[in-house]
Amino acid sequence: MTPCSTHCTVILCILGVPLFGAFRWQYVSFSVIVTVLPHIFVVGGVIY
Repeated sequence: MTPCSTHCTVILCILGVPLFGAFRWQYVSFSVIVTVLPHIFVVGGVIY
């Protein structure tokens, strides 16, 4: 690897980790919402 490509890889890693973390948390929260919402509606239907 040339020094330039190594430098670019390090920068990409440093920038990529927060981006990946943000997208992962969005994906996780979205999955949780999609999983929980039907249960809320079912429980709400039972209560009402």
